[in-house]
Amino acid sequence: MTRLVRTTTLSFLIVVISSILVANVTTSSQNLEVVFYKLEIDSEPLRMIELPAVFDQCASCKLTDEEMQYLKSQGLTGQLHFRSQGVHGNKFGKFSRALIIMYRQPPPMEITRLYQPDGCNVIYTQTENGWDKYPKDARTTSLAITLSSRPEYPNQIIYSADLAAGGRQGGAAIIW
Repeated sequence: MTRLVRTTTLSFLIVVISSILVANVTTSSQNLEVVFYKLEIDSEPLRMIELPAVFDQCASCKLTDEEMQYLKSQGLTGQLHFRSQGVHGNKFGKFSRALIIMYRQPPPMEITRLYQPDGCNVIYTQTENGWDKYPKDARTTSLAITLSSRPEYPNQIIYSADLAAGGRQGGAAIIW
């Protein structure tokens, strides 16, 4: 009888602890979408270059009317070219989206850390002096989206997204 009670108690504790761990990871993590656009500045009004047909099913690869309106209000002009998109983290976590607009290649080996949005959408726009975030008061986490290049591929910007459970995921962002 005592052995049965110990086994039952141990099984119960394993289920409870597992549930707590799963709940903690799920509530502290998110489903982060990262979308990269390259801006080619010119004197014409801001416009998005049409995506190839292969992206027809990728609604999130396209900019929303609100995003375009904000970018135009910042005085941006030229052509926006979609470059890459990735979804990282826990698919059961809260959804967040980071739209990253770059117009120039950072210096070799420069590392940029942008904080991940916390259950909301954020636009990061590269500027002469760093980066602007919109909306400015958007909640962010302590987790980063890190942009960098490698000596063996100096014309390629790669990114990684920190995961709440540890580790990173990422890929190619933009090739210049």
